[in-house]
Amino acid sequence: MRNINLLPWREELHYKQLRCLLAEVIGCAVIVILILLFWRTNYTAKIVKFTHYSQRLENNIAFLSRQKNQAELLHVHKLQLELALTNMRKLQLVRKQNLDIWLQLSRNCPAMIFLTKVELQGTHMVLSGQAQNAMSVAEWIKKLTKIPLFSQVSLNLLSNSNQLCSFTLTIKIKPEV
Repeated sequence: MRNINLLPWREELHYKQLRCLLAEVIGCAVIVILILLFWRTNYTAKIVKFTHYSQRLENNIAFLSRQKNQAELLHVHKLQLELALTNMRKLQLVRKQNLDIWLQLSRNCPAMIFLTKVELQGTHMVLSGQAQNAMSVAEWIKKLTKIPLFSQVSLNLLSNSNQLCSFTLTIKIKPEV
């Protein structure tokens, strides 16, 4: 029988199998690298997208926070204006009442009486003055008691000196309803 050396054929087959295996490993490595590159690119794009989205959300939150602060300032300003308006309405009522009081005092004051001092103390008004006689003071008190703005008129002091009579009246003012 002949002697055939199968070693080169086996070695050649082995190298061929090794080359195929190496080609498969390199092919798999290339595929894995391509997959990793695609994954990295895809997720990098997603990360960038979410970063922009996060920045937009932060900007919107900051804008809304500023808007909330402005709304709170406007609300405080509104409350201050409402308080000022309420105070003005109260002052208008008080001024109207004061005007009515002065109008009634001037309409009903006889020509023989003149006032030297007028004080307003809460719901009381103190009038001091002089008259030609006590009778004119009495008539004036009678007229003042008929005025609906006054709940009580009282004479505190009446003194005669020479030709004039000095007096002090206390008038209780009805509160405005």
